[in-house]
Amino acid sequence: MSNQRRDILSEEEYTSTLSSIVQRDYFPDIPNLEKQAAVLSRRQLNDFKGAVAVRRAARKLQKHETDLAEQEEVEETSLDASNLRKKPRSLNRESITGFHARVTSEDNHEFEQNLRNELRAKKSRIEDIYRSRVLSIEEGNRDRYSETPLLASDQFTAPNYSIKARTNSKSDNGFFFAPKLQNNQED
Repeated sequence: MSNQRRDILSEEEYTSTLSSIVQRDYFPDIPNLEKQAAVLSRRQLNDFKGAVAVRRAARKLQKHETDLAEQEEVEETSLDASNLRKKPRSLNRESITGFHARVTSEDNHEFEQNLRNELRAKKSRIEDIYRSRVLSIEEGNRDRYSETPLLASDQFTAPNYSIKARTNSKSDNGFFFAPKLQNNQED
C-alpha cells in the first residue's frame, strides 16, 4: 500500500465509478448491446417511430461522449513546466489500479483504521508483556509472572529439539512452552 493519501468516496459513488471503469475496460460492447435491445423492443411493439428515436438518441449520446473523450484527452496531454498534468485525471478515466491508488470507500477506510488501531494495541500489549517479563527475569523474580508460561526461547540453554538431536538421545519435550515440573509426592 502506498503512503499517498487517498480520497474517501461514499459507497454509492465508489461502486458506480468502479463499475463504469470495469465496463469501459472489460465490457465495452454493453452500451451498444443495450441500444440494440431497446431498438428491438420498440420494433416488437410495432413502434417504429420509437425505434428511430432510440437510434437518434443513441447517436447523439455517442457523439457527446466522443467529444468529451477528445476534450479530456487534450486536457490530459497538456502539461505544465515540470511535465505534470495541470489537473488530475477524472476518476472515471483512470485504470482500475489508478482508481484504487487514488480513492477508497468509506467502509474500506473505516476497516483500515480499525485494523491499524488493533495492530497498534496488539503491539503495545506484546511490548508490555515482553518488557515486564524481561524485567522480572533480570530481577530474578520468575514467580511474579508465573501465570504466563515461559517460552522455551526464554531459557538461555534451551534444549535442541531437532530430529538429528532426538535420534541420539532420550525422548524430550517438543512443546514451545517449557514444561512445569510437578511434585506428586504426598506429605
